Amino acid sequence: PFILLPLLVARPRPVYSPRSRRTAMAEVLSEGGPTNRPPVRRKFGEEEDILLLKEIVANGAHAVRRGSQSDKFDEVATSLNANGVMPWSTDGKHCIDRYRLLIATFRRADKARAATSGAEEEFGEKDQLLSDICNAIDDADERGRLERREASRERCRTTIRR
Repeated sequence: PFILLPLLVARPRPVYSPRSRRTAMAEVLSEGGPTNRPPVRRKFGEEEDILLLKEIVANGAHAVRRGSQSDKFDEVATSLNANGVMPWSTDGKHCIDRYRLLIATFRRADKARAATSGAEEEFGEKDQLLSDICNAIDDADERGRLERREASRERCRTTIRR
């Protein structure tokens, strides 16, 4: 009895010379393909934060309801990119993420300052902008709560009258 085993034939691997790899990469890059360079890290500093906050206040992006915030922050990013004041180009998602981080950090620090000291402290430009934005957000939230409460009372009144 003969047992036939399939022959394992090793396929030859294509041999690339360093020159052909470079040529292939150059072709990929010329066609708009991926690059070997790492993406540039867009790191906000104090000046960029102030520019971002000023643009947010100018566009009124902080006073917009949650559902349409992305459109407003796209406008903020467009105007920051158009003015050429930022050292890199940015997008709405990057702006809104940074904005939310700044607001959360400021509120935490503000709570800590209020708990530790009763004396007034000096605010820098960034802290003043954040304070104004937080006050505007809190006022808008309070107005919304009052409007919802009044609408609820009105619905109750109309239900009782029927």
